[in-house]
This record gives sequence, C-alpha cells and structure tokens, in this order.
Amino acid sequence: MARIETLAILASNTGNDYLAEKYGVVIDNISNGTISSQLKNKDLSGDPSTGSVEAKRFCNSKANPYGTARAGGKGDKLKAKPVTVAIDTNEEIIEEVEEKDVSLYGVEGLVSRRVSNHEMVMKKSLEKSFFACAAAHCEVFTTKETAIEKIVEAAVQQVENTKNEYVDGVPREYISVTLNTTAYGELAEYFDKVQNPGDYNTATGKVRVFHNVKCYSSTDLPAGVKFIVMVDGAVAQPVKANVCNAAKIPFSDAYGFGVFYYHGEKSVMPDLTLTYTDGVLNATLKAGTDATHTAAVVDTLKGAKYFYKAGATVTAPAVGEEFKATGFTAWDGEEELVCASGNKIVIVEVVQGLKTETVARVTAKLDAVVGA
Repeated sequence: MARIETLAILASNTGNDYLAEKYGVVIDNISNGTISSQLKNKDLSGDPSTGSVEAKRFCNSKANPYGTARAGGKGDKLKAKPVTVAIDTNEEIIEEVEEKDVSLYGVEGLVSRRVSNHEMVMKKSLEKSFFACAAAHCEVFTTKETAIEKIVEAAVQQVENTKNEYVDGVPREYISVTLNTTAYGELAEYFDKVQNPGDYNTATGKVRVFHNVKCYSSTDLPAGVKFIVMVDGAVAQPVKANVCNAAKIPFSDAYGFGVFYYHGEKSVMPDLTLTYTDGVLNATLKAGTDATHTAAVVDTLKGAKYFYKAGATVTAPAVGEEFKATGFTAWDGEEELVCASGNKIVIVEVVQGLKTETVARVTAKLDAVVGA
C-alpha cells in the first residue's frame, strides 16, 4: 500500500483501505483481548445486522430406563429457553484531525496513535456494559466469612453446586471470578503465600487460578461490586463495528475518521452469575421542586430496578434477601421522590435472578431535603 503522506490521501480509496486495515486489527483485538471476550456467550444464531440475535439455553436431558423410548415410540422432547439479545446500544468514536497536526508524527503515525486510543475506549465501553449486565441479572451472594480467599471460595461453591432444570452442578473449569482491583489485591496476597500458584496465559495476559477457577482483575466492574462469579457463556454480548471512512470537514483543513459500533447485552444464565457487593448504594439528596419532593442522585446500574420508601421511620431490607415491594415505590432513578419534611428515605437496588428479585444494595437512612 502506498504511503499516506497527506490527509487528503487518507480520504481516498488508498486511505480507506488503510483505515479498514487498522480498524480490522482493533476489532480482532477486542474480539480476543478483553475479559468479556473470554467469558461471553458465543453460541448465538441470527444476523446482527437485523438488530438482534438469539441464544438458547437447553434444559438438562433425562436418564430413563432402557427401552423407554422404544415402548413410547418417541424420545424426550428437547427443551430450550430462547433468549433474544437486542443490539440496542449504538456508539461512535469520530475525531477530526487538522492538517497542521500531522507535522510531528506524520499522517500514519498520528492515525495509528488515535486508532490505538479508539481501541482502548471501545474495550472500556464494552467491558463496562458486559459486567453491568451481569451484575443486574444475577444471584446476590452474602456470607459471614471475612477472609477474601474464604469469601471467594464460598461463592464459587455456590455456583459449582447449583442444581435446577438447566444444570446439575458446574465443573470449576467453566467458572471464572472477576474482581475489582481492591479485592484482587487482597486475593493476590493469598496467591503470594501459596507455593507454585496456578496460572495460564490467555489473550488478556496471564491469569491467576484460584482453586482451579480463573481469576481476573478489572477496573470495569460497577460501583460497589467487589467481584462477580460466573460460568462461561452466562452473558451474551454481540458486537458489530463499521469503519467510518475519512472525509473532509467542510470549510476547514481537517478530516474526520473513526468507527461506529453497535452492541447489546443479555443474561443467559442469571442463576450461574453470582455478585458480591459492599451492599452500599451511594446516594445524595437535594432539594426538590416543592415541599413534597426531594431529588436523589444515585449511582444506578443499567438493568437493575430501584425502589424507595419515605416516612417518619423506615426499615431497610437486608442485602441478599428476596425483595418484597410492599410499602415501597418504584423509582426510575431520575424522577423526584415524594416525601415530606422530616422524613427518612431508603433507596433499594434490586437485581433479577433466575426466579426471584433480590436486594443488591441499600442506601443509609437518608434525611429528606424538600424544596420550598
């Protein structure tokens, strides 16, 4: 390919081919070089360009006495739960580059630097969305253990011993733990004390193995989540990307280029996704528009549900228990809360497991701040 020496050439067929080649590497790196790419469900059917794909979760087969099918003239029907994954998040990274800015690095050098940054931004976006989905559709883990290695082991065992219509226990080789940096650092101290701790190499680098379970450190877990234990394939995340060819910005000496990407997330196995949080839902109350309302700012989690209770006295539910909505008002995370001066307020975050809604995080009992 001819050398790209000016931004004008970047907008030609030669430049388009160059960008396609650069972003092709980015897409390949994202497909193989993120934690989510190692964990997500890859058994999807359908065409992403239609706006959705489908995953299927098959029920366990049943062992019958020999001759059952022969006597009945048929075998057991295959049971599967279809899970439609909408590709409903549309994002783009489009940047303008001025001709004068290429003097230091050259066109190719500058483009390479920006494309590398675009890759990093896309990875962060996809990782955050993946783990947000996992944390909003899961079982919530609680324990009386205090040592990090005992907490993680207890959580792993809960997933490992899961038995229902879909699964009869899970081998540890299919289970992974993704921890925030603080929890991973604590677990790393345990690793450092162990003779010859296990590890192996993946596209995301060396991965530590804790009691035959893969462990990852991530900066992209939702606020308050210490770690997520999940079975490989528990969350689906189809991704589609299109390169934006370079084009001249009207009435300027600049050219724009970048990438459009589309993705969606859906839990396929919420019963095999376990989240351990600090239990604290951080919230700040501000004066509402009148004497019967207060405004709340909360670090909400996409896909979770929120409820609040206001009164002279309020009782908060316990983290990990099945949520009972009686006495609570559903909240969309944005509307002002109905209350009165002197009220106490509790806001609850609720996530969806396979069969029940569970309390994930709860605010402290906050003092209402009403408007005039």
